Amino acid sequence: MTYLVDRSGSAPELIKDLLDSLPAEFADSDEVEQLARAAKDAINYVAFDKIAFEPVGVALVAGGAAPVSRLLVIAVREPHRRRGVATALLARIHEDLVADSVAVLEVAPGELAKQAAGFLAASGFAPDVTGNLRKAV
Repeated sequence: MTYLVDRSGSAPELIKDLLDSLPAEFADSDEVEQLARAAKDAINYVAFDKIAFEPVGVALVAGGAAPVSRLLVIAVREPHRRRGVATALLARIHEDLVADSVAVLEVAPGELAKQAAGFLAASGFAPDVTGNLRKAV
């Protein structure tokens, strides 16, 4: 299946809807609300199923101290997991960060780093001395 990844403006309701579909161990309702609010200030990426044109994945990226940006969340609806959605989201993020002259994408220690540890490691993220996962762009 192929996916279209759109870099959109603020989409907190769409972000909340996608995050609400996650298992409870990934994000509780307070975390979902917090991430939905963060979507207003972050760069929003939404992956759409090209056939049904429904949103199936989301990522939020916050600009940090230049030249570092932070991946706040990357999440994919259950039936679309392990089908390349997160990889497509990360590829689009990487493309945009290169265009924006960002040198490093990082993930803070926390639920995202725990839940997606295998995916992040396979995608080239490695821990730094502060415990953040980092990847050169």
